[in-house]
Amino acid sequence: MDISRRALLLAAASTPIVAAGCANDTDTPEAPKSPDDAARTATANSEVELIAAYRAAAAAEPGKAATYDFLAKQHEEHLASVFPDDGQPTVPSPSGTTLNRKALRQLEQQAARQRTEAAITAEDTALVELLARIAASEAGHAAYLQGGA
Repeated sequence: MDISRRALLLAAASTPIVAAGCANDTDTPEAPKSPDDAARTATANSEVELIAAYRAAAAAEPGKAATYDFLAKQHEEHLASVFPDDGQPTVPSPSGTTLNRKALRQLEQQAARQRTEAAITAEDTALVELLARIAASEAGHAAYLQGGA
C-alpha cells in the first residue's frame, strides 16, 4: 500500500494538534503528599469508617449500644486529635450494613496495624507519638472485643 506524500504530511502535521488536544489538567499527577499528610488523611478516613461501623452496630444491637457508643466516642477523639481544626471529614449516617463483634475486632486490628505503619513513616515526632497512642488504643479495643461479653 502506497501512502501519498500529501496523506503523510497531513498526518504528521495533525499529530501535535491531536496530542495537544488530549492533554488536560486532569492528566497532571498530584503533588506527592508528605508522609505526615498521608498518615493524617489515612488515619482520618479509617477513623470515620470505624465510627460509622460502631454507630451502625449500636443501632442494630441495642443491648450492646452502650459499649459500641463508648468505642465510637473514642474514635471520635482519635479523629479530633488527628484533625483538631475544621478540616475533619464528616461521618456518614449508619448504613444498612452492620458488622458483628468479630468483624469490628478485625477492623480494629487492621486500624492498629495501619497506625503503627503510619507512625513508622511519619516524620513529625508529635504525630509519631499520637499515631502510636491511637494504635495502642485500637489494639486495646480489639482485645476487648475478643473477650466477649
